[in-house]
Amino acid sequence: MARTPLTDVAMERMSDLDNTSFGLLKAKMIDHDNALDFIGAPIFTAVGVTAGSFAEVVTSGALSLSAQVSYLSVTGTVAYTLANGTVDGQLKEIECTVAATTPQGTLTVTAMDTAGGGANATFVFNTVSQRLTLKWNAANAGWHAVAKVRAGSLAVFVGTTVLTGFNMNQVYALSVTGTVTSTGTKAIPAGCVPGEQIHVLTPTAASTPSGTINIAGTTVATGAAATALSGINATSVQAQFAWDPTNSWQNLSVTTATYS
Repeated sequence: MARTPLTDVAMERMSDLDNTSFGLLKAKMIDHDNALDFIGAPIFTAVGVTAGSFAEVVTSGALSLSAQVSYLSVTGTVAYTLANGTVDGQLKEIECTVAATTPQGTLTVTAMDTAGGGANATFVFNTVSQRLTLKWNAANAGWHAVAKVRAGSLAVFVGTTVLTGFNMNQVYALSVTGTVTSTGTKAIPAGCVPGEQIHVLTPTAASTPSGTINIAGTTVATGAAATALSGINATSVQAQFAWDPTNSWQNLSVTTATYS
């Protein structure tokens, strides 16, 4: 598959597809490439990728720079690394295809482009279908995030759970017991790609709950800057955010809670 690389714009549009639509499109592309293989059509190698090594399956350790796609098989707690790219424009797609036994696959990227994910050098994969596409920017000596698909729900105990690197989940499910606050490493991390969204909800609120959780770079609908979602005091509390080109979370909706 992927005889010719998709453009950045195409990758960004594909990241907006739901998992079912993406799966159908992916299957169609595989059928198309199989047909080209059958008739003996030549293969055009993507930038920075060695012919014949398009994809790899990785259970832990370093991701190959000669394979454009790395499929992460995450079982339990494992660690992955990605070194610097070798060619300007080189693409690297990373997808979680196995998530088992309380999965936590932590990917550490050697260098991120400050304009495209610089706040994130660590990505935790814990749900099948999570995908991240990076492009090597030689001028900035870093990987630039061009597409991202979040998936799965993450249980967050406000005041306790460290969220460093947990930027691949779609839903942050808060548990608020008593008066608790999450700041610093316990705050919801910044995004990478304009358009990616997160949903914050509260399945658990107990013992006269009063919770606050910082959300990196939040801007409320009025355009005013904010740092936290506050007043989390009931299971009805929820909020939706989208990452925008100015590198901040824009609030799309909120129920019951306030901002501070």
